[in-house]
Amino acid sequence: VRAAADARAQAQAAEHARVEFEIHGTASARAQQASAEKAALQSKLQADKLPALAATCEELRSQLGASRATLDVASAELAAAKGQLAASVRERASAEAQHRMQHGMLANVTTELRAQGSLAAAAAQS
Repeated sequence: VRAAADARAQAQAAEHARVEFEIHGTASARAQQASAEKAALQSKLQADKLPALAATCEELRSQLGASRATLDVASAELAAAKGQLAASVRERASAEAQHRMQHGMLANVTTELRAQGSLAAAAAQS
């Protein structure tokens, strides 16, 4: 009788251990499944965002291209304006040099005319 009771106790302990294993194993499997589902959902959410992000990137690339074209045009216009300014500065310097030369020539002519006038006045007095 005692052996039978021990056998039943051992059988109950084994059944209890099997049930505990199933409960814990099932809980662990559920936790792993939930974790996998969470990861899959996060991946899906990120994948859903990809087309919108790609479209935004493409739009920004397009805007950048337009900005670069505008910058290139503005740079060319600036270079042309600098060239025109440099030409204007050279023309002004040339005009100023010519004016100084003409002023000097006028001063020489005035001096000669005064000298001739003085000579003429001296000749008229003699």
